[in-house]
Parts: sequence; structure tokens; C-alpha cells
Amino acid sequence: MSAVYKAVISAADKVVPRGLRPLWEHPAGPKTIFFWAPAFKWGLVIAGIGDITRPAEKISISQCSALAATGIVWSRYSLVIIPKNWSLFSVNVFVGATNIYHLVRAFIYQQEQKKALENGSISDITSSEVCVTTISFKTSIHLKTSLILMILCLMVQCRVEIARTRFFKMKKIFSNRNLSLELRMQMLKCYVLPILLSGMEA
Repeated sequence: MSAVYKAVISAADKVVPRGLRPLWEHPAGPKTIFFWAPAFKWGLVIAGIGDITRPAEKISISQCSALAATGIVWSRYSLVIIPKNWSLFSVNVFVGATNIYHLVRAFIYQQEQKKALENGSISDITSSEVCVTTISFKTSIHLKTSLILMILCLMVQCRVEIARTRFFKMKKIFSNRNLSLELRMQMLKCYVLPILLSGMEA
């Protein structure tokens, strides 16, 4: 498979116009896996758009929460890595946006069902309808839990990036062999680890 891929890229390399060369030769361009992996992820976006016609009561809260979190986290990650991967960024923005839209639809539906029950506008509630309502309340709780986990994930990623930035700013000091290893470790514990581990005591 690798040989076939290299042969195709080699053949295409000869016919790429000069104006498209910067994109073609980009470290995250079509000649690398960093371009094609996000390209296949557009399938999730197409599936999400297709679910717009799906009834709100049939939306999977857990699935949409996971995909929304994935889209948000990887959108941020794609702009932090070197080189920046704009293909990865764009597809994850759409993945996050489509699934956040579905989560909003599901939340609105659950709130409408709750109000209808409280106002007594739903008559002759059967046991199956009660079961559906109970499930909707459980999924509402699950939605809140998923959102909390998503926020925590973003906070952790943000803290890692801040610690990473601080580390690279002090990289010359940490790699200075004129300083003892013990001193460098103490400086690492003093200036980098507190940023990374802040709040972990809880």
C-alpha cells in the first residue's frame, strides 16, 4: 500500500501547477498523512449534516457530546502544533459545530417535553411514554456531565500548553550543562511543574 501511495504521489508531483506548489510541498500538505487523515474525517461532518433531519428524540447525546469535544479539542491542537494544520483545523471546526447544534436540538426537545408534562398538556400518558421521559431526563444529566468533562479536558489542554510554552522559554537554561542537574531539576519543579499541576491537589 505504501509503494502504491508513493507511486501515485510521484506521478502527481510531475503535473502539479507552479501556483499550487506551496500547498503541495507544505509539511502538512497532500504529500503527507497530515493532509489525508483530516480529509477522511469530513465523513463525520457529512453524517452530522445528514442528521439534521433526524428527530430530536433520536439524537444520541453521548455520541454528539464526544464528537463535539473532539472537534473543539483538536481544533485548538491543530493550531498549536508545528506546522499548523489548517486542514485538520477546518474539519474539526465543522465536526464540533454540527454536533453542538444537535446537542442544542436535543436539549430544547427535552425542555419542551418537561414543560409539557408540568403543564399537564400531555394526556393519557402510557407506560412507554413515561419510560421515554425518564430516559430523556437521564440523558439531560448525561449531557451536563459530558459538557463538564469537555470543559475539564479543555482546561487540562490549556494548562499543558502554558507549561509547554514556559518550558521552551527556559530551554536554554535547562540544557545548560554548566549548571548541575540537581539545580536544573529544582528550577523545573519551581517554574514549570506548578503551572502543569496547579489544582491537582483536589
